[in-house]
Amino acid sequence: MRETVYIILLVAAAALTGGCTGGADVKERPQTEASPNGGFAQAMGVADSLYSRMQFRDAYSRYLQLLNNEEVVNDSEKKLNVLNALCNASELSGHKAEQHKWLQQMIDLANETGNDYYQSMAYITMGHNLFYEGDREKGVYCMNQGINLIAKTDLENTDHLIHGYLNILASMYGAMKDYDNALKTNERNLQLTMEGTRWGSDPNQQLIDRRMALAKMASTLAQVKDFQRADSAYAA
Repeated sequence: MRETVYIILLVAAAALTGGCTGGADVKERPQTEASPNGGFAQAMGVADSLYSRMQFRDAYSRYLQLLNNEEVVNDSEKKLNVLNALCNASELSGHKAEQHKWLQQMIDLANETGNDYYQSMAYITMGHNLFYEGDREKGVYCMNQGINLIAKTDLENTDHLIHGYLNILASMYGAMKDYDNALKTNERNLQLTMEGTRWGSDPNQQLIDRRMALAKMASTLAQVKDFQRADSAYAA
């Protein structure tokens, strides 16, 4: 499970970060404006740097201190940013028991302010937790909800984020041996890589994600012993 959590973190990092599941992804969170004196931006930058260097306990302590930062207290977007970071860092820093608290605060504030991005991240983290705690049906439901909410955001790397989380969702269906939904999710992801327009600044990202979508499709087809189609997907 820890490996899966870290994969989620890396996915979120590649494009923006993800909900409570985006860690190195912390770098991927929407950027908040720096204050004139560098207060919040500087402190958040230090915490994120510690996280990216895998100094998770120190990063967690820094994020925790930021909850009392005046800018954070008075700015819901910045507070959501910090809550998301705390959520990401909880398990890796040995504070797994506190993750639910940060997640619930993030859900409440995101709902209150109508913030689609952080609502989506909360759903995705919740879905991941529920799935690996045994409530698989509710877990995949929450993951689907989170993915659909990401589509409403205006981030330049929205499609790359969706791609990453669809890969995770397909793996969840595969673990349930629900290969029909796993294939449908793979197909949705492949379609996204052909039609999406929000891939971020990397000109090759769409192509990279398409190759990954094809590989995931081939892997699922091989699981259901449709080797001819699997070979075609690998060769595409």
